[in-house]
Amino acid sequence: MENGKIILKDIPFKVDLYSIVKTCAAEEDDELVAEIAEFAEKAEKLASPKAILKLVDITHSEEKVTAIAGIPCNDSVVLNNNLKNIERAVAYVVTCGTELDAVDTEYDPLKEYWLDLIKLQALGTSRKCATDKIKEILGTEKVAHLNPGSLPQWPISEQQSLFEYIGEVSENIGVTLGSSYLMTPLKSGSGIAFTTEVHYENCMACTKLNCPNRRAPFNEKMAEEYGTGNCSNNM
Repeated sequence: MENGKIILKDIPFKVDLYSIVKTCAAEEDDELVAEIAEFAEKAEKLASPKAILKLVDITHSEEKVTAIAGIPCNDSVVLNNNLKNIERAVAYVVTCGTELDAVDTEYDPLKEYWLDLIKLQALGTSRKCATDKIKEILGTEKVAHLNPGSLPQWPISEQQSLFEYIGEVSENIGVTLGSSYLMTPLKSGSGIAFTTEVHYENCMACTKLNCPNRRAPFNEKMAEEYGTGNCSNNM
């Protein structure tokens, strides 16, 4: 670890072929399954999911988080409530990697869909690898995550600050921020991980009840405490 920063590359990745076949409802089509398998094999050889982590100090004043990694941050009930007793946390960015963009889909919408599913799997692999390392860094299995844009009370514009907390994200893992604060590659994620004794998920305060990515039931008490709103971006 240099300056509290860890870069995870060469993360082992294997395409879950069965998941793609099932998602595409192709189980009964042997020819299509073979085509998907051939495409997945090519993608798997190119894939290189990555992650970058940095241990950061949390600065408080009057029970509010005033700075992260020495960089002043805007007042946020999401940060204040979750990090009020936290002195150190891990800022991170995870990604499927830019290498998968080189996979030739021949402008075929079906192959582009397969590639999108593979990228999502690669992101999941990098996220799991990063989470395991974060637990090791923090010395606990009890870890929760805050993600810019998952709640309006910590908006997606805070992506820029998070990239500053870590530093040299693009240079190290190839993830860049656009003018709308969306990351490229699109199958990337970011956040701050922290130790907690209380179960927390961003979804618990989000009123987007039918969200397919929901990871926890809506919690009315938490929503009242945080202020209601829908997630602006799924991380």
